[in-house]
Amino acid sequence: MVARPKILFADDVHECLLEIFREDLPDGFDLEILAQDTPEGKIRAIESADYVMIWSGGIPIEAITRAKQLKLIQKCGQGLDNLPVEEARSRGIPVANAGGTNSTAVAEMAMLLMLAVYRRLSQIDTALRAGTFYKYELRSHFHEIEDKTVGIVGLGTIGKKVAKRLSGFDCRTVYYDIDRPDPVIEQSLGVEYLPLDELLRQSDILTLHVPLTSDTRRLINAESLSMMKSSAVVINTSRGPVVDQGALYSALVEGRIAGAGLDVFEKEPPEDMPLLHMDQVVLSPHIAGGTIEAARRTIQAAYENILRVHNGEPPINVA
Repeated sequence: MVARPKILFADDVHECLLEIFREDLPDGFDLEILAQDTPEGKIRAIESADYVMIWSGGIPIEAITRAKQLKLIQKCGQGLDNLPVEEARSRGIPVANAGGTNSTAVAEMAMLLMLAVYRRLSQIDTALRAGTFYKYELRSHFHEIEDKTVGIVGLGTIGKKVAKRLSGFDCRTVYYDIDRPDPVIEQSLGVEYLPLDELLRQSDILTLHVPLTSDTRRLINAESLSMMKSSAVVINTSRGPVVDQGALYSALVEGRIAGAGLDVFEKEPPEDMPLLHMDQVVLSPHIAGGTIEAARRTIQAAYENILRVHNGEPPINVA
C-alpha cells in the first residue's frame, strides 16, 4: 500500500484555524498538527514530511538538512524573513508564501489605525470606561483625513488596496516604491509618485507597506522622522523593524511628530515598551491580517500550492 503524502502544519495557532486546516484538507493527504512546537520537535516532524506549512513561526536550518522527502515549505502569510530560504533553495526545496490573501484585511487595518490615531480612539475609549466623558477637551487633537496628504511607502498589493480605500476620503494620495507601476495604474489608483524624502516632507499620514529587507530595516529612523511635519502620524502594518521604535518614541516625546498607529513591533510581544503608555499612539498585537475571511483564503491558497507540486506543477509565489 502506497503511503499517503503527509502535510505537516509546524506551528502554533488557535484552534479555530486548525478547524479550517482540517475542513479544507485536500483528498488523499494526511495532515499532521505539530504537537511539540519546539526546534527539536519541528526537526523530528519535518524529517518525514512531504510538505510543511508555517503560519508565523520559523523553521530551524537543521530541519532542512535532515529532511528526507520535503517537497515544499509553504508559508501561510507574506514574510519569509524567519525561514531558512537559502538553505532550502540550495537543497532544491522551494519556499513559497501566500502573498495577497490577507491584503484586504491589512489594508482595512491600516485605514482603521489612521482614523483611530486621528481621533485618539484608544485614549477616549479608556477614559470613557473610567468615567471621563470627553467632549471638547481633546478637540485640538482630533483631525479629518479629508484634504490631507497620505503617503504610502510600498505600492504592492496592500499598498494599492490602501490607495483604493483612500479614494473615498477626498485626500491627496502620494506614494514611493522602488518599482514604479505603469502610469495607467497610477492614474486608476489616483496616486502621485514622490521620491521618499519628498514624500516624508509632504505627508500628513505615512503608512508603511514594505517587506522586511536589509534596505527597509529601520527605514523610518531618526533622520527620516526629522524630515516629517510636526503634525504627521506614522502607521505601520508591515514589519516591526521597518521602524526604529526608539527614534519614533523620541520624536513623539519631543513633539516632532504627532502620533503613531502600530500593529507590528521590533520585539513581539513588546515588553516594557515606552510607546505602550502614550495617548497619541494606537496599538494592536500584529493582527492586521487576522480576519477569519483572510485565514480561509490563506489556507486554501496554501493547499492549492501543495496540490500544484503534488501534481508535478511548479509552485507559485516562490521566494
